[in-house]
Formats: sequence, C-alpha cells, structure tokens
Amino acid sequence: MISDEVYVEIEVLRKQGKSLRQIAAEVGCAVNTVRAHLSAPGLPRYERKATPPSKLAPYET
Repeated sequence: MISDEVYVEIEVLRKQGKSLRQIAAEVGCAVNTVRAHLSAPGLPRYERKATPPSKLAPYET
C-alpha cells in the first residue's frame, strides 16, 4: 500500500511536467498505479470488504 506522501509526490512530479514513466521510476511503483492515481478524484481510501455469510449460517443457532 502506498502512503499519502507518495500520492502527493506523484501529483507534484506531474505538475512539474514529468512523464508517467519518470514518475513511476522515481517513486518506485508501476506506471499503471501512477496513471490510476492521477485519474482518481482524491486520495484512495481502502475499506475492508464485508464477508459473505457462510453456507451453514441458516443452520447455526
């Protein structure tokens, strides 16, 4: 998981006019990660997915 500081650094490097590949090399992540971040409206927020009920849930008491 990338920290918030790295996301800010990606935005700063893009405003400086660097390419996606240059940003990815400097930050140390994939080009697709840089592209996805720059197209997103804000910082990503990761949430835990809800676990589906088990197959035996109707039979539990």
